[in-house]
Amino acid sequence: MTPPLHKASSIELQTRRQQQRVELHKPISVININTHKKMGALVNITTEGFMLMSDTLIESNRIYSVSLQLPDAMSGHKQVDLGTDCLWSRVEVADKRYWAGFQIIDASRSALDRIEALISDFNQISD
Repeated sequence: MTPPLHKASSIELQTRRQQQRVELHKPISVININTHKKMGALVNITTEGFMLMSDTLIESNRIYSVSLQLPDAMSGHKQVDLGTDCLWSRVEVADKRYWAGFQIIDASRSALDRIEALISDFNQISD
């Protein structure tokens, strides 16, 4: 793997990460709320942050307003809107894919509840 393009090293991020990330088993698209364009798909998530896989480079050290497009409605909602900070971004040359790590910096209580329900759903699938 190649090193991160910007900001914190993966060792620093793992040291700071407090929660175990949950791998996802259904596709969840991430949409940039400002441009209405798909940024990529979630790889894993916690209530503190997530990792995204994309076909295009995501600029790190930047704030993004994003919408997670849920595969099934949760509490009547098909999306989770979040304010995020892209902490790092790197390219996987062999697959021509980009990976990016995000910290959630702004989320409503209901958005966090939906993330917790999503994590619970995926934990039950993997048990």
